[in-house]
Amino acid sequence: MIGSHIKPWSLSDDDEKLDGNNGLLLSPHTDKLFDRYLIIFSEDGKIIIAPELDVAVLAQWGIDVQKAYSISPQQQVYMKHHREEFKRKRLI
Repeated sequence: MIGSHIKPWSLSDDDEKLDGNNGLLLSPHTDKLFDRYLIIFSEDGKIIIAPELDVAVLAQWGIDVQKAYSISPQQQVYMKHHREEFKRKRLI
């Protein structure tokens, strides 16, 4: 498992960088997808994938896109930023 910032370190202020709520524990391959805005977590904890990803490959990697993952209300503040960036990158 890897500790991953939800709002990237480079975009976070000093308080956000050290806030434990600005983090997730992810497997290395899931972390790479998350950091590259290829997956995000919805408000209800489900994984949303970028159109270029193949759901069958994610299933082979053990990533369950049907499961609702637990995201705390404090983490949701940072996740909102991540979702907005995901949408912005899809529109470019």
